[in-house]
Amino acid sequence: MDNAWWLLALCLATLVVVLVHAADRTRTVGLVLAFALSLLLVHVPGGLAYAYATDFGQGLPPEADYNLPGFALATIGFMAFAVGALAYRAIAPTKPIVHGSANVLAWARFGIAAGWFLALVYLPLRSVPTLGNAIRFTANVWILGTITGLQSAVSRRSYLGMAGWSCTALVYPVGVLLFGGFLSFGTQTLIIAGAYFLTGRRNVLRPLLQIMVASYIAISLFAVYFTNRENLRSVLWSDAPISRRVAIVDSTFSSAQLFQFADDAQLSALLLRLNQNYFVGLAQERLESGATQFSGSTILIQSVQVLIPRILWPDKPISGGSPGVLIESTGLALDENTAWGVGQVLEFYLMYGLPSLIVAFVCLGAVLSWFDANCARFLLAGDPSGALPYFLPATMFIQPNGSLTELLGGAAYTFFGALILQWVWQRTRASVPSLEMA
Repeated sequence: MDNAWWLLALCLATLVVVLVHAADRTRTVGLVLAFALSLLLVHVPGGLAYAYATDFGQGLPPEADYNLPGFALATIGFMAFAVGALAYRAIAPTKPIVHGSANVLAWARFGIAAGWFLALVYLPLRSVPTLGNAIRFTANVWILGTITGLQSAVSRRSYLGMAGWSCTALVYPVGVLLFGGFLSFGTQTLIIAGAYFLTGRRNVLRPLLQIMVASYIAISLFAVYFTNRENLRSVLWSDAPISRRVAIVDSTFSSAQLFQFADDAQLSALLLRLNQNYFVGLAQERLESGATQFSGSTILIQSVQVLIPRILWPDKPISGGSPGVLIESTGLALDENTAWGVGQVLEFYLMYGLPSLIVAFVCLGAVLSWFDANCARFLLAGDPSGALPYFLPATMFIQPNGSLTELLGGAAYTFFGALILQWVWQRTRASVPSLEMA
């Protein structure tokens, strides 16, 4: 068996461990699982495509050899993440649950309304330093609103409610595709919501099979999108009316076929896009050859600087986004019309090599497990508002392609945004008593 297949087996075994972690819904809402799925999404498809192409004679360019060492580092990072999550669970005390009095369905409607309102407000304010990012990230409150609304419908066995809230979950991903031309930006929200409903399963076989089926469908849709994205973006990046946008998306995906590894175009799509392994392996080789240098102190300093709002430090030397780090570490010239991210595997390795990769992922697993446990405590108590200061910052960490500065800066913005939303919710309940009876 080739090394790539062994790495795939290790990823699968580690995912089973994470699913065991997710079996206790009193201590998780699926945030740890959501990160695991997001991380695997940008590493496993490329690893699987490389393993298949290597063993079954598919032609690979010489630079594809960087995939294997990159996938090995990603697998080590994933295993370290799982260790951190389990370690926190083992040592953390169980906190008592104090039941709240909020009407969960009313809060779900508030969360949806607040999130969509902030998304609209962000558009004219996106260029305002600090405030624009704070509004954009805090708009993720709609994800928690969708989760609580869908859970309420499930508990009431309201099939109409389940259908309605499921459609609500699709609004953002579909909107990003129709008006932005991107498929990847909307997947995070679906993964977070989906992970919640994969928790609480004592038998991990069913959620594991569900993940595999959903992943295969997602990869099939991605392959269709990737092979047709130039045609799609010629319309979606123009001033075309909504009817034409819907028509081009419908015509593209209505002819979708299931992914086939024997299809060279589809296999190349995985190797070219759902494959951070290549960047990680290339950067590792450049570090070993001396073409680039480890940058632990720089990354750590920038991670502190990002916490200072630009409104207080207009000339702050760093900004959000990570294509620059990716270009510098790999030496590649990247397409400016495509969204690129350095990713945690590469950035953690760039700090001080393998030791920093392991330590950072263990810490990330523990931190997300802490967020996860506190969210579960409040949601189980029927108090979604109390979960906000934990849930919103956690959504910023569930970005495996994001940089550390983006994660920490976004987490800080959303923490204060969560406090403001809590205040608005309390004021809304006080001024509109009928909302509680909704």
